[in-house]
Amino acid sequence: MKRTTLKTLAALMSISFFGAALTGCSQQTATEPSTQANKATIQQGGKADTDTTGLSLGVKSVPNLRDLGGYKTADGKKVATGILFRSNQLHKISPADMKKIAALGLKTDFDFRTAAEREPRPDELPEGVKEVWLDVLADADDAGPAQLEKLMQDAKAANEALGNGKAAEDFAASYRQFVSLPSAKKAFGELFVALGDKQQLPALFHC
Repeated sequence: MKRTTLKTLAALMSISFFGAALTGCSQQTATEPSTQANKATIQQGGKADTDTTGLSLGVKSVPNLRDLGGYKTADGKKVATGILFRSNQLHKISPADMKKIAALGLKTDFDFRTAAEREPRPDELPEGVKEVWLDVLADADDAGPAQLEKLMQDAKAANEALGNGKAAEDFAASYRQFVSLPSAKKAFGELFVALGDKQQLPALFHC
């Protein structure tokens, strides 16, 4: 893969990952568009064209599954499609949707989650896809967002831990750790090295 392509993918990865963190990458919003249901139409030279760049691929079990290709580069080219994908968690996937995911021809799945997140919802993957665990928050004292589901099971404890603006503070601190922790730097370093190996592509990453 050319170095310029890797730089572009790196930039897209950063935008996509932190955008996912800010919006809750394991959740689907009520207004989440899909490639089939909500396509953005743009005008080019008086001719209507359909731009599906960045939209959901329409896999119902994995609503945040997207192709990171298709974006225009500064020199007027486009990032190749079908090489790198991002998604929400890969759990409880329907048989029909598993076939759609298998059709992507994935070779590698990079999981950024903590052990506490992975244990109750292990990745479900098409046969032959290699799973690589890159725990971004491994060096965190307490991965707040990752522990949110467990904490919410106790309303009193949740209120004490998250009330009076504490939730916003905790999440902001965790987002900074996504790039400042030694484990984060190690994880993303391994990821970008792997993306330079064509034998591991197409690939998917998720938190």
